[in-house]
Amino acid sequence: MSGDNALTQEELKWMSHLLDECRKKDVMPRNRFELAAYAIVCKGDTKKAIARLTKVRKVEADIERNSIDTATASRIVDLICPASNLAAGRDDLGRPMMYTDFAAANPYGFETEYQRDCLLKVTMDFFACLTSTIKEIREGAVMVASGRGMGWKNFSFELHRRNSAITEDGFPIKLK
Repeated sequence: MSGDNALTQEELKWMSHLLDECRKKDVMPRNRFELAAYAIVCKGDTKKAIARLTKVRKVEADIERNSIDTATASRIVDLICPASNLAAGRDDLGRPMMYTDFAAANPYGFETEYQRDCLLKVTMDFFACLTSTIKEIREGAVMVASGRGMGWKNFSFELHRRNSAITEDGFPIKLK
């Protein structure tokens, strides 16, 4: 790796410690990039990284159990919440950015576990797009949301709790 995507000596050390702990806990990253992502986002805190990775592996197992592919998940989420994720791009600092319209969200439309797993799959795929380089992982991604017209009809505590395994303390992403 070169330039902004080169790993620092400190990050390499974090990765080494994290890999040792992953082996002990029997929860492995898929590759060196994912290992680096967790090490960087957790700033070398192996306990935090293992907890995050474990949450993501559980969600991935649910998604794989239901054989959910990206195209199917996207179609189902778009049918339930059309136009809720409207755009992605870069902010003035070059960080990945996404825009969402909370008023377009229909959390009560996700009636089945399969539909809810589709939402998790779409979220994970979207986050993966926002963290495709070491530089993006270090700098984080910006999430801009419109709350205009949003009400309790657009929010579900159960769906929020379920998705928080990915959005808050799971996927290796720093949301700004």
